[in-house]
Amino acid sequence: HVNVVPKDAIAADSPAYRVPRSSSSRLLQPRFLVVLLVCLVVSAVASLVAQALLFLINLVTNISFFGTLSIKFMDPAKSNIGVGLFFLPCLGGLITGLIARYGKVPAIRGHGIPEAMVRILFFKSEISARVLVAKPLSAAFVIGTGGPFGAEGPIIATGSALGSLLAQYLHVTAHERKIILVSGAASGMSYIFNAPLASVLISIELLLFEFKPHSLIPVALSAYSAALIRTALYPVGGAGHQTGVFFDVGSIDTPRNDALVFYLFLGAVIGLCAVFASKTVFFVESLFRKLEGKIHWMWFPVIGAIVVGAVGYAYPRTLGVGYENITDFAKGGMSADRTLLIAGMKFISWSVSLGSGTSGGTLAPLFTIGSGVAVWVASVFQTWFPGADIHSNLAAAVGMAAMFTGAARAPLTSIAFVLETTNQMSAGLALCGACFVSYLISIYFMQFSIMTEAIYRNTNGKGVPSGYTYDYADVLEVQDIMTEKVEVVRLNDTLLSLKARFATDSKLGTLSPHKKCYPLVDDEQRLFGVLRLVDILNWAHEAEKPTLPDQGKAGSSIAVTVPQTELRLCDFLSRIQPPVVAYAQSTLREASQQLVQHGVTILPILESVASRKCVGVLSSKDLLLAIREEQEDQEVKQRVRKFKSRRSSWDSKRWNATEGGDRHTVASDS
Repeated sequence: HVNVVPKDAIAADSPAYRVPRSSSSRLLQPRFLVVLLVCLVVSAVASLVAQALLFLINLVTNISFFGTLSIKFMDPAKSNIGVGLFFLPCLGGLITGLIARYGKVPAIRGHGIPEAMVRILFFKSEISARVLVAKPLSAAFVIGTGGPFGAEGPIIATGSALGSLLAQYLHVTAHERKIILVSGAASGMSYIFNAPLASVLISIELLLFEFKPHSLIPVALSAYSAALIRTALYPVGGAGHQTGVFFDVGSIDTPRNDALVFYLFLGAVIGLCAVFASKTVFFVESLFRKLEGKIHWMWFPVIGAIVVGAVGYAYPRTLGVGYENITDFAKGGMSADRTLLIAGMKFISWSVSLGSGTSGGTLAPLFTIGSGVAVWVASVFQTWFPGADIHSNLAAAVGMAAMFTGAARAPLTSIAFVLETTNQMSAGLALCGACFVSYLISIYFMQFSIMTEAIYRNTNGKGVPSGYTYDYADVLEVQDIMTEKVEVVRLNDTLLSLKARFATDSKLGTLSPHKKCYPLVDDEQRLFGVLRLVDILNWAHEAEKPTLPDQGKAGSSIAVTVPQTELRLCDFLSRIQPPVVAYAQSTLREASQQLVQHGVTILPILESVASRKCVGVLSSKDLLLAIREEQEDQEVKQRVRKFKSRRSSWDSKRWNATEGGDRHTVASDS
């Protein structure tokens, strides 16, 4: 029998450690380059699909309003079909309902972005192949027959479906599939508006739900690639925009300080309008939900289209995308009252139609409504203060950005989008102030944005990310929270002593022997494994038999007769599996991945990569304590420093001087 295990034998028999996998060099791995290449391929295809969708919308518009087979853009407001303006939107709503019901793709209902968010958050970025065909087709019929929507939402949804579908045929993780999906969405938007920066920002604020290099780089390069493709196809300004900008609002001069104060106020006004518009859509949606037991939801888009047709018949400028309205608002192409009227009518047709569940985007109508209201407010202030540096074109730009910020809660996207599509960088300061004031108003008065309210309702209250913070799991190291004072068992411990020790251990309580674990170390704290209490007790029971496990051959035994008191844990090394470990410098994320991947309850912590010394353990309880510490940082209030006034400081010095003088006097008297 063995009384003491020699150090050489320990080194020879010590198991290999199962160490955590570091993620510090993940971006340098070849797999990242493969995902990037796939994203660029998706970008190229998504750009062509986006252009095809624009052509399809123009084709349906020209057939419906002008009776011509052409893919050239024509404004529906210039049509002279008379009463047909009332019936055409109903036709588009009916086609959408039929496609959604009989094509078994109800996901095409809505404005695109929330549907993509749902698939990312709750379905591992998997989108049905039917959406790739049904979404652009339904959007083309809705917008082409006069629906008051933009093409950006359907294009984002189509690009998302394209990226997701391609990724589903590849051997990728759910996270990589999300990156490919978002790359398709960003590419479609970048191609349509020639706004790659805004496309990247909207991906970060509404789709990616993270800000990490391995996801940001593929999305950004995909958006850049789509913009290059657009520039190659349309060298001047893009499809139908020969001025070089998407929204031609004219030249904007840098505003004076007094005007900047007005634009802050304007941001607050537009923020309230965004809250009102969003809640109106929520209210209309609730009304249609009440009709579900009486009327099939397939007919809801037709009901909403009746309002669109009625408003469009009276005010044809509310039909279709309406980008021309924004240019006219900014350049003073119509009176202020007329501007407010068109914006108000656009709001009515858009809110009812969107609430009915039809297919279309929100960015274009929100821009039209916001710019119209902002120009009207600016004209009122120009009347009251003739000398103020207030201009309708800057007011229109501020209204566009602040309206989308308040409704979608994407301030960075809104600022970048207006700057890129107007090419007026001098408006940046006014846009920044107005958008964040609108953002403040939106957060104060609304629990959810227009993008997330339906998600919360349709997923039974599941949470939707609304901000970005650093993750404690990526910042804290294991040595910051591990338990250092650990109860261990040693190689030279006898089974009899361990059996007696655990029989009187009051710390075990009601804990199952299958869950209680102990690190196995030698006298120098070098780790050899992790033993469950049930295994130790079983070995103690086996030790009573006249056999002893053969340390040299796993699973074999040798027939010997030794006293139970002389059997030690070192005699059972062949039965010990390689321990799952982490290092003191490992992050909590790496350690938690070890716990989950291997299904262990405790994780021995080694001093360093080069050392086998066990310096502590990490358990799920320690991880919960780290979460509580993070919560306390956000909720617990404490004053680290205290203010000291001059008077209190002088009183303190005088008291010290007086006290010292009294002591000196007493000493002298004595």
